[in-house]
Amino acid sequence: MEKHKISDSALKMRELIDKAIKAGKITRREYDSITHLATEDNHIDTQEKVLLAQLHQLLEDQIVKFVMEEKVKTPYSFFYNQTSGKASFEVDTTIFTEEKAKDSLAVMGSFYSKDSDPIVEVLKKYAMQAIKIATKDDMSTNQIAQELSMYPGFFNINGNSGITLTNVEGVKFVDCNLEYIPYQPIK
Repeated sequence: MEKHKISDSALKMRELIDKAIKAGKITRREYDSITHLATEDNHIDTQEKVLLAQLHQLLEDQIVKFVMEEKVKTPYSFFYNQTSGKASFEVDTTIFTEEKAKDSLAVMGSFYSKDSDPIVEVLKKYAMQAIKIATKDDMSTNQIAQELSMYPGFFNINGNSGITLTNVEGVKFVDCNLEYIPYQPIK
């Protein structure tokens, strides 16, 4: 009898299922990754069928339980001119990933250092535009977020895309920061 070689997808599925068993839990994203591995070649082989059946049995017997995805919200703040103009965000990096940030930068047609964090680079673009709008118009943070979603390459930043604009303040212009430079004719 000839032994069948275990497919790469079946090995990866086994690894993910073992991880779920060890943790006693699985998220929807992890479950979807396992099923995607089984179906990505448009054919579920015998090994993959067995692994999917085992996973379903583990879930049915509650050895492995479905859990909600843990959101990782990271705060980011940007200040313009150190004293005024501020934009703050919360980013769920499980939703707004570096890959999405790179795609967004490509659509925006933005140049940025490839060594920089693409999420920070995207947020800089949002911060600059949000501060400009807040300086020009008397709008709430939610209104500014809505306005930004209409810009090419900008996501809706109400949280659904993984980015939430939490606060924005426009540049405050005050007389004492305005310097008079007298005209001096060129000699």
